Amino acid sequence: MAKGNVNYAEILTTAGLAIGFTLIIILIGAKTVNRIRPRVAKLKVAQSQLVFGLSLCLGLALVANFIQVAPIIGAFLAGMALSESAEGTDMPHQVEAVTEFLLPFFLTNIGMQLKLDAFLNKQTIILALIITFLAVISKIIGCGLAAASMGRKKALQIGVGMVPRGEVGIVVAQIGLTLHAVSDSVFGVVLFMAVASTLIAPPFLVMLFKDEMRVDEESIIPVTPIS
Repeated sequence: MAKGNVNYAEILTTAGLAIGFTLIIILIGAKTVNRIRPRVAKLKVAQSQLVFGLSLCLGLALVANFIQVAPIIGAFLAGMALSESAEGTDMPHQVEAVTEFLLPFFLTNIGMQLKLDAFLNKQTIILALIITFLAVISKIIGCGLAAASMGRKKALQIGVGMVPRGEVGIVVAQIGLTLHAVSDSVFGVVLFMAVASTLIAPPFLVMLFKDEMRVDEESIIPVTPIS
């Protein structure tokens, strides 16, 4: 559509492949990974779980790209498949280290594509503020209503906690910019919304959790009952 024409056969084929790919990973992905996990742990390779996780992530991203779906979809599905097998391992902490290393490169690449002169237009600034407002309100209402049964305060905490729109929204905007489906001004608006929503949530979360004290499991002293 970004190129000015619509190929319905190609759209249906891509949609079918994408749906099939997603269903396969959802239905058998986690089960397959759990079966392979013991063998991976026995490999004489340092950080074998992390190497396996990164390989699966990049592999599914490549498959997604092959069927003409955004690679981030494959990476997301890899995370779903690995979520259960990662429990009780050091993989989450190892992945955080990798993420912290790669994140600056990602943000730098995004920043280099942003044209600041797009915000010299008054309409772009107004649109950015409106989109940011809608992004915040929709998250609070949508996620808050889903957690309404947990109580008003808890629902508000969850709603505000889900406000940040991070790298996924930025990646989608970047794909649209690459395909020339969105303009530089629209790309700037999305980036503004992603950054602003990320900065807006923390102060409100501090206020919402002010009266609650976090209990660390390690700080709990076991009490032996008196018989």
